[in-house]
Amino acid sequence: MARSSWRIVLILLAAVASTTAAFSSEDDVRIDVVVPNEMHHAWAIAEKLRELATAADINITALIAPREGVDVAADFMLLPLRSLAPQVPELHILELPFFYTDIAGVHRALDGPLAGTLQLAARSRDWEIVAFLDEGMHVMSGPRRYDRADNFLGMEFILTRPDPMAEKLLAGLYANRRHIAPQDSEDVMRECAISSRATTLSQMQQEKLYLVHQNLALTYHRYEGWLIVAPATRWGTLDVQTRTKWLRMFEDLVRWQREHNVQHEAAILARFSKDGLLLHEVTSKERAAFQRMLPPLNEFLPAELDDITRSRLVRQASIGAAAVTTTAPANISDGPAPAAQQR
Repeated sequence: MARSSWRIVLILLAAVASTTAAFSSEDDVRIDVVVPNEMHHAWAIAEKLRELATAADINITALIAPREGVDVAADFMLLPLRSLAPQVPELHILELPFFYTDIAGVHRALDGPLAGTLQLAARSRDWEIVAFLDEGMHVMSGPRRYDRADNFLGMEFILTRPDPMAEKLLAGLYANRRHIAPQDSEDVMRECAISSRATTLSQMQQEKLYLVHQNLALTYHRYEGWLIVAPATRWGTLDVQTRTKWLRMFEDLVRWQREHNVQHEAAILARFSKDGLLLHEVTSKERAAFQRMLPPLNEFLPAELDDITRSRLVRQASIGAAAVTTTAPANISDGPAPAAQQR
């Protein structure tokens, strides 16, 4: 989790932060916001959460302070999905490449039984996932147009963090990978003057890649998300009325954030186009070509997950995919209902 390129900040949404094993009260809540590479749209999520809490008569004081590590004493944490995935490997199902054609497909899956399965997996590791939020879908930029599968041979892509899913994807496309540990976006921009990049539109804007790249392929090949999580022991201490109140607030946040993210990405694309990037759509024929080059879906999931778990995850995730997969045995159930429905 800790890397030199990450600036980790703390937002305290409380008059007095709770440091005990339970929420001190429903009006006294602390949220740690873990923001890699100064991802500004995460602040929009935090600000909207503060607005919703204020509407619910919860007094909020915001304090920003740099720090290292993630404090499990927090009542809630807003953090990238990838930060929890090492502890909850089932979350990698949301990162399958060339599986979803757009973010609406991810939403369809998360609005179904998949969310409940992921919440149960997190709960078994002592985390309660109370909201799934978007960063966006990955796209690809560089000196060459990457809307065609045969354009990847021998091209170099920059990776700024450990990312097994990206490694497998780029290997399948016969592209080279180089890891860097940037201090800031300027470092990434200098490296990408001769190399390519695959990440979200938000991250590409942060890295100022519109200044060095000529082409942007709208591959939308992989989802990047955020989570709001609580330590399971703390969440379990809340009474039903308080828990329901918080869940409703998080549901409002999810609805707002999905719409906000669409507008945010549209604005980024307009900026990129204005600054001279050539935008390339990916046809269904080329998408199929990408998929044929890649390993089977189950091979993208961590080896620590057994075959039945992998197949169940793929089956539930396929609810939102363009094409229904057939990797799950017919006798595998669709799993439990989402946690909010279980209560």
